[in-house]
Amino acid sequence: MGMLMGDDDAYVGGLLETLNLSFGSYPDALPGPADERLVANESKMGLGTSGIREIQAIQAEFKVFDVNRPLVESLRALGVGGLWNPHIKRKWYMALRRLDHYPSNFQSLSGGKAIAQALADHLQAANPDPVHFTAHDARGAGGAQVLITPKDRPVFYLDQDFLTVSIPLTPRQAGAAAATTTTP
Repeated sequence: MGMLMGDDDAYVGGLLETLNLSFGSYPDALPGPADERLVANESKMGLGTSGIREIQAIQAEFKVFDVNRPLVESLRALGVGGLWNPHIKRKWYMALRRLDHYPSNFQSLSGGKAIAQALADHLQAANPDPVHFTAHDARGAGGAQVLITPKDRPVFYLDQDFLTVSIPLTPRQAGAAAATTTTP
């Protein structure tokens, strides 16, 4: 993926953080307006609640995550692809689309399908854990596969479980070297 992001690989951390905030868990912020109809509608939509609750409400109503829909299309629909730069967003979506070409450790599905199915399954729980998106070196122990780990503790300073989704990345230099050795 480093090769795809190229000189914009410094944005990968921020793009992952956007996902983490969208699927995160933080105290509910639903104010108590006087109009009870507003509160009921906001609660149904998951507004003012933690990110994972809002995503859960969106999934319940729209079935955004589905194994038969490309993951990148689901994330586009949620608007979590980097809002600050259309060029970087395009490259990020291209990189996410490539996850379909990677294997995963989840239900024998390819990477993008595995993430979509894991999220769809996870969001059906009454109280889903937040989701933590991270990356690992495709040249290391996890290899060039998408890794999905339920009930994980990837953030040592947060005392809570996560569904962890780790995508394989290679440094830009390693990706460039691999491309030159495989191209005639």
